[in-house]
Amino acid sequence: MSINIVRFEYQDQTQWGVIRDTRITPVPGTYATTGDFVRNTTLAQLAALDGEAIAVSAVKLLSPVTRNQQFICQGANYRQHMIESGMDPDVKTYNMIFTKASSCIVAADSDVIKPKRVQFLDYEIELGLVMRQSIHAPVDVTDDNLHEYVAGAVIVNDYSARDVQIPQMQFYKGKSFRACSSS
Repeated sequence: MSINIVRFEYQDQTQWGVIRDTRITPVPGTYATTGDFVRNTTLAQLAALDGEAIAVSAVKLLSPVTRNQQFICQGANYRQHMIESGMDPDVKTYNMIFTKASSCIVAADSDVIKPKRVQFLDYEIELGLVMRQSIHAPVDVTDDNLHEYVAGAVIVNDYSARDVQIPQMQFYKGKSFRACSSS
């Protein structure tokens, strides 16, 4: 069962809700961050949510990932991408992990702001995982315990200033311009 969650602004208030077709049923309560929402709601509560619904057209959709959350990324995460990046996937023995500034997060329908000095702004669609809990040590995540660690998935429009990132080999700098990642 999948449940589609949205964060939105309605009548000058930021709220969370469950979207069904073209209507949003607000989730009772106030949740300042994605983490607060994930830790204080359950799938059972969200699935059973009933009440007055609001038309999607009446709200301003916001990013479901709030700006105070940590944004961790894995680069070159499939074989063809590694080859295109000049890597040999058969000898790669580690995951390429990097972070992005949370200030780059905006709503999916927001304008992307291209910095004046950037000439090559590239984009990719990525799958983001919203973590349910912090992980402080190695863990084995299986089909049976996945729900304990992952709260959900989000589609991310990932923008990269390649003319900054590639010559300087700085993922953070090339991927963290304000308003350059939407979800």
